[in-house]
Amino acid sequence: MSTKEKSEEKIETTEKKSVKVKAKKTFSLNDYRKNLDIEEVEYKEDEWIPLSKAYQDTTQLPGIPMYGVTMVYGHPDSGKSTLALEAARGAIQNDILPIFINTEKKFNWGHANEMGILQDDMLYVDSIEEVEDICRFTRDRLKDQREGALPTDILIIIDSIGNVVSKAEKEAIEKDADGAIMKTAKVLTQQIHRVIEKQVSATKRADYPYSATLLIVNHAYEGTNANMLIPYGGKGITKAASLVIRMGGIISNSTKVYATKQGIDVSFAIKTAIVVDKNHVTNIAVRDKILCTAHGFVKNTTTDLNNYKKNHRDGWELRFDKDWEKYGDNE
Repeated sequence: MSTKEKSEEKIETTEKKSVKVKAKKTFSLNDYRKNLDIEEVEYKEDEWIPLSKAYQDTTQLPGIPMYGVTMVYGHPDSGKSTLALEAARGAIQNDILPIFINTEKKFNWGHANEMGILQDDMLYVDSIEEVEDICRFTRDRLKDQREGALPTDILIIIDSIGNVVSKAEKEAIEKDADGAIMKTAKVLTQQIHRVIEKQVSATKRADYPYSATLLIVNHAYEGTNANMLIPYGGKGITKAASLVIRMGGIISNSTKVYATKQGIDVSFAIKTAIVVDKNHVTNIAVRDKILCTAHGFVKNTTTDLNNYKKNHRDGWELRFDKDWEKYGDNE
């Protein structure tokens, strides 16, 4: 190729590049966006159902996030239900209706009353025993809210999902089929991750008049790998949740806290771990200890513990004499 031809080719290439640059400069993204048939959705600001100051100071979170799914999991007696009751109390104090689905048949109304929660303040259900029915009940309440039959903000609490099985799992067990436990995990993934979470998060739209929030309490088991505690029900709930909190340790659940009254050691609280495993709201991860009492969480400090003991020790009733009179040999 001659020098002249090379020069002409270079000029032609330069002109092509100039055309491309010019075209890029004249392109308007706003004009292009207007031509697309895409709905622009406005959303409400992030909001929280507040929990106690002890919870807030320990976790660096205001409470549990509204318009989404939160899961709290751990071994028995690790403080999971205390968190659920604090959430119910925070909801009531902010005109949000708690819908409490209790699957464990051991709800302590005395404990709830101590925390300021009355049965008239919530919709309480304890007759649902299978995963499919729990999910259906949850979907129906969300449908009632959408259609105006339940015109209020709601907090749905399931305590606990790890205590129930699915119809599919029961049928598999009766047939001695392999993978029976995976049937429940599949149902939870299909229902909570793919359906219910979408319906709950849709209430964050600015044009939706109310809020819906879901709190799932879950049991857990030790994994085959060291230092691993796995929630029941597979990964479906974890995927759906924007906040996941573990209560208690990997191997142990909690330790009892004692005080002496009238010469007798009285257990009035438990000390438990509280770990923020997943946080897609503020991205803060925390690992600490907290105290669970009949009145809710207390910070794990000597000052806070002594203040609690001072304010509540008169309520630690010693019933040994009364029990002896009732059940003992009075002859």
